[in-house]
Amino acid sequence: MGTVGESSWMLYASFVISVITLIVLIYYAWLTSRIARASNIQSEGLSRPVMTVRTRAYDLDWRIVQAMGVVAAEVDNDLALINIGNGPALSLRWTVSSRFGDRLPASSSGSVPYLRPGEVLQAVARDLHSLPHARTEVVCDYLGVSGVWYRARIQLGERRVLEYSTESR
Repeated sequence: MGTVGESSWMLYASFVISVITLIVLIYYAWLTSRIARASNIQSEGLSRPVMTVRTRAYDLDWRIVQAMGVVAAEVDNDLALINIGNGPALSLRWTVSSRFGDRLPASSSGSVPYLRPGEVLQAVARDLHSLPHARTEVVCDYLGVSGVWYRARIQLGERRVLEYSTESR
């Protein structure tokens, strides 16, 4: 009978060791998936496209710029989009509209297959300043190389950028 008790003890010990090993393997797999997700996020950040409107700096005295705390910039009358990110913007679609939903004259929406980093898309809307005191919204939807969709919203008014936000979907 002593041999049966010893073999049953060995069986229980083997079972406990197997359960502990399974728990450690599951924890290891969970940690590995977190590392993979973090790696994908970091990789996307390195090659992410970022769309915005092209601006030009005001011709101001440097002391005024220092006092304001920011570099003042003005939006051109013919609105242009620029990709300031490190990756191409694929399947780029944009819409330009006034605050109250009225479409701006000429080229208020459109699309291009891609926009390389640093590339400028000229005149997506013309005569932007022909609507004095109007608030204008520019919405760009585009795809990154990793398959993540982005939406950039740019609020314009009085020839300058009032608000900028971007989100991934």
